[in-house]
Amino acid sequence: MSYIGKSPTIGRYIELDDISSSFNGSNVTFNLTSGGTAVTPQTDANAIISISGVVQYTSAYTISGSQITFSSAPLSTDNFSGRVLGDSRDVGTPT
Repeated sequence: MSYIGKSPTIGRYIELDDISSSFNGSNVTFNLTSGGTAVTPQTDANAIISISGVVQYTSAYTISGSQITFSSAPLSTDNFSGRVLGDSRDVGTPT
């Protein structure tokens, strides 16, 4: 099946590297990586982002390419957890 733009990721769920060591209360833009390799979610909604255990709504951040920009800078005491979800509407072809 053909797609305009980036084709859906099927069943690929990625745990993002911890970026909290870069939090300093003033920086708002950070690189998204997994195992040191840049990760580009399809949309903001394809990512589950948590700051200090609180899941963030997509209004709290934007993702452009492999960079995330928060609407307010995370504090140096905050920690980070993130996952990028594949296309949840399609599990692919069963084997």
